[in-house]
Amino acid sequence: GAFYESGLTNITIPKKVTTIEKEVFYHCTSLKKVTFETQKLKTISSSLFEGCKKLKTITLPGNVTKIEEKAFKESGLTSITIPEKVTSIGNEAFADCRSLKNIVFEGEQVEVIGSDACKGIPADCVITVPAGQGERMKALLTASGLPESVTVTEQ
Repeated sequence: GAFYESGLTNITIPKKVTTIEKEVFYHCTSLKKVTFETQKLKTISSSLFEGCKKLKTITLPGNVTKIEEKAFKESGLTSITIPEKVTSIGNEAFADCRSLKNIVFEGEQVEVIGSDACKGIPADCVITVPAGQGERMKALLTASGLPESVTVTEQ
């Protein structure tokens, strides 16, 4: 990626950005803060933040509809909110995010969660989904490698 293993610690994605190619921030192990000024971004590309161990939280733009494979794999995320318009989460998107304690799904649009998307997340992670979506989302998440012990609660 463009910043592979660079010492980058903070990045602001400007308002005019509509796409970010895959792996741009791959293994930016010092990256702590990402600010999205853009609301035009629809896809979090493959391996975009893979291996970003110091990235603890991130606020994704509201228009994101797709989180591609390995987007956050092995990152340091402790919590993430999946925007309302997301319909698809790719294979291994959150795999081996060993610090992930909290995932919030804002919407009911998620139709596909790829294989091993949640493999290796902590057993004490809490996932919150919209009211009435608990059973459906638990089934999707479990099929994607979610540990059985993870709690899925409804808002």
